[in-house]
Amino acid sequence: MSLKTQRHPPAFRIEGAHSLSVFLHAQAITASGAQNDAPDTQALSEALSRSAQILRGLAQYQAHPFQRHICGKATLWRKGSTRILDFGGSGPPVLVIPSLVNGPEIMDLSESLSPLRWLAAQGFRVFQVDWGAPGPAEHGFDLGGYLKERLIPALGAVSHITESPVHLIGYCMGGPLMLALAQHRQDLTAKIVTLGAPWDFSAFPEHAAMQAKQAEVAGLLNSLDMMFGVIPAQITRSFFALRDIGSSAAKFHGFAALDPVSEAAKRFVAVEDWLNNGIALTVPVGRECFLGWVAGDTLRKGLWTPGGKTFSPENISAPALVVTAQKDTVVRRTAAEPLTKALQAVTPLSADTGHIGMIVGDKAIQSVWRPIADFLHI
Repeated sequence: MSLKTQRHPPAFRIEGAHSLSVFLHAQAITASGAQNDAPDTQALSEALSRSAQILRGLAQYQAHPFQRHICGKATLWRKGSTRILDFGGSGPPVLVIPSLVNGPEIMDLSESLSPLRWLAAQGFRVFQVDWGAPGPAEHGFDLGGYLKERLIPALGAVSHITESPVHLIGYCMGGPLMLALAQHRQDLTAKIVTLGAPWDFSAFPEHAAMQAKQAEVAGLLNSLDMMFGVIPAQITRSFFALRDIGSSAAKFHGFAALDPVSEAAKRFVAVEDWLNNGIALTVPVGRECFLGWVAGDTLRKGLWTPGGKTFSPENISAPALVVTAQKDTVVRRTAAEPLTKALQAVTPLSADTGHIGMIVGDKAIQSVWRPIADFLHI
């Protein structure tokens, strides 16, 4: 089965471009001291030149003709919006659990840029969760609902067909979900790997603000529930984009200098399309993440109870590899590394990448995925 992803009209939408323009304008004023009586005209000229380069990169991205074209994978299991993709291979089974915020495509961008196809070639039978957009069956799901109604039976299906305990890999917010799954079904769990998984939310830059504005956030979530029945993808996408708009500016500045037909440019577009084509969240999941995880720091404090069972990572006996990224601006090392103290048998791995770079960056295979394969093979 061949899949061709149709690109939406400029995926980095008007509001994103406007926010970026306002940010660049403010930077130019600050850099040049234009608010003073004697502004630095050279600094202003340099700032405006940089801004023009960034906006040129944004325009080039929006107009780029690239479309993701890849052979699809068979579906092993399906329930509601969720399915398990079968990447084939032979050997010990591995189940990869991505975040609920974006689609699973980041793990399989192209035939040659796919850590899961690479992993299957290293002697593993590889499967991946595809959450899909929440439908009527998932409307009231919190994270515990996804755990009990989707992950636990999915793990059972993988273990049944392979007749073996299963290695589990969780990426980003899929990390805590994977750990909760491992706690619930230790009998079906072999080894576990977290990739950029959040743990200590007191280290998140939004933690204090979320604590102070819990009532406003709860009101916003209630309004979204009444208007849409879900948290639209645009909301979560804007949250992540605006929390570090400087990184957005820098990446488009770099993209403007790339040859548009180069593999690097195509990779950039594929990753950016994935980022900008997010998935809606159920409102209970939003409440649990924003008010529980971020504001309440419930993971680290031992207050998270997915599926009605208190999550206690120290009770997980499976050997664990905790991968953090030194340049991660989404889940900073200070938020991810404390997980190593909460688990029992832990091997830490610090990679010289960013949050997405640990999956599909130039250094991803050698610095992240090969160590993962070695850890799972031991």
